[in-house]
Amino acid sequence: MCERVQIMNLSLDYVEELYCLSCLAQQQDLSEAEMAETAKEYVQGRECFKTPWDNFAPQAQTCPLLKYQLCPCQNQSSVA
Repeated sequence: MCERVQIMNLSLDYVEELYCLSCLAQQQDLSEAEMAETAKEYVQGRECFKTPWDNFAPQAQTCPLLKYQLCPCQNQSSVA
């Protein structure tokens, strides 16, 4: 699970159990892309979440979707 999905979990107050992006989206009745965008908007307004979100390295190996440029947690312009 990538760091941004972990931050999404924390922003939704899931601290004891962490859920994948798909599960979070289903729980919120959103698509994965909508969930990622909603989380990003929320996180950008809260410094405690914003700093680790912004520091997440786009080339991090923790997300297998990055190499295919399919990760909805990333800005497409920042994906290598």
